[in-house]
Amino acid sequence: MSLVGDEIVVAGLQRLISAEEDLELLDHGDGRADVCDADVVVVSIDEPSGEPAVRGLAENEACAVLVLSALDDDALAARVLAAGASGYVLRDSGATAVVNAIRAVATGSVLVPRRLAGRGALALTLDDPAEDRGAAERIEQTLAVLSDRERDVVRLVADGRSNGEIAQALHLSESTVKTHLSNSYAKLEISGRVALALLITDMHRGA
Repeated sequence: MSLVGDEIVVAGLQRLISAEEDLELLDHGDGRADVCDADVVVVSIDEPSGEPAVRGLAENEACAVLVLSALDDDALAARVLAAGASGYVLRDSGATAVVNAIRAVATGSVLVPRRLAGRGALALTLDDPAEDRGAAERIEQTLAVLSDRERDVVRLVADGRSNGEIAQALHLSESTVKTHLSNSYAKLEISGRVALALLITDMHRGA
C-alpha cells in the first residue's frame, strides 16, 4: 500500500496500518503516479479540486485508489469516483471503517458514499427491462461494442461484484477478469468501474 497527501494525515495512517498484520505500507509520496507500486494507494484530499491527482494515479490499472477526505461533499465524491477512484471515505469514519475500506478496494470492491449509492450509482441491473425498456435498449446498444464475455463481466461489475466474485461466477482467473475489464473500459472510453456505474445510471435516466 502507498499513501499520498498531507504529512500529518499520512503519519496517522502509517500508525493505523502498522497495527494491522495483513496490511503492509510500501511507500508514501507526493501524488505522483510512480508511488502506485502497491495494490492500494490511499490519497488524502481536502480540496474540491482533487480529482486530477486521482486521475493520474488511476491510470495505473494495477492498483486501486482510495480517497480519504475531510470533506462531506457529494459532488467531490462523484468527481473523484468518475476520475477512477475505487472508493471515497470520510476521514472521521473511524479507524475500523478506514481499514475495512482499504481491504475492500484491494479485492476489487467499489465504495461509494451511501447517499450516492441511494441515488442509484451502484444499485444497477442490466437484466430488468420491465422497469425501463428504453433504458435497457440504450444499455444494450452501448455494450454492443463489447465481446460476449466482456458483457458478462460488465454486467457483474454493474451488479456490484468484486473481481474475485466475478472470477468465481464465470469460472475465470482474476487476471482474466482484469483483462476483460481493461478492454471494456477502453472500448467504452471510461476510466473504471465507478465510471461504468455512472454511465449506466445516466442511460437509465435517458441522459
